Amino acid sequence: MKNTNEYLIPIVNMDTLENYYREDYRTKGRLIESVGQQFLKLYNFSTVPITTKLLQKTQGDTVGTMVIPNLANKQITAEFKAGGNYKGYNELCIDLEYFTKEGFPYSNGGTNIGWLFTTVSDYIITVVPGTKKLYSITWYNGLHKALIRAYSLFMDNIEPLPDWLTVDLITIDKIKNTKVLRLNLDKLIEEFPQYISEYRLIGMNEYLNILEKELA
Repeated sequence: MKNTNEYLIPIVNMDTLENYYREDYRTKGRLIESVGQQFLKLYNFSTVPITTKLLQKTQGDTVGTMVIPNLANKQITAEFKAGGNYKGYNELCIDLEYFTKEGFPYSNGGTNIGWLFTTVSDYIITVVPGTKKLYSITWYNGLHKALIRAYSLFMDNIEPLPDWLTVDLITIDKIKNTKVLRLNLDKLIEEFPQYISEYRLIGMNEYLNILEKELA
């Protein structure tokens, strides 16, 4: 459903999303996953969570199956991530490497390599609590390849990073530092519209009010 040129996604836990930054780490994670699940179900995907650490590391958080009449079921994997808007634009931080506070490689699940290199999910569902936006990103065989290429050319001093991508070191974690790619989602839509779609999250009351006005 579209309103004022926006795709709207109604969610049942808007109150919790509005208080996202006051919640603890576990609550934040469950909330982002819940919003992502609601998004998939709105588009007729039935979902099954992936519970083993190995599959979560490689496949993502959820397997979704879309039932298409007269066709075989289409199955996808999806990873749910929280985005930010700390620098005035919607962004997603993609982990490259992990380090101890002293600068040595920090083992996270057996390696210090971040999820840019280990996640092969079909989609990354990114929720930005501050702006109440959701981004559906075609990941494996999509944006993933573009990111690997851009970062590789940058590290080999062949090309600078594109203006929608920067490298940063996040140090606020009490245990480790994380080298990340900061992905500007607003610019990414202009650069790769085939890989990313933008949605606005709204509460159920607002959604019902919009329906009433359209049906009046």
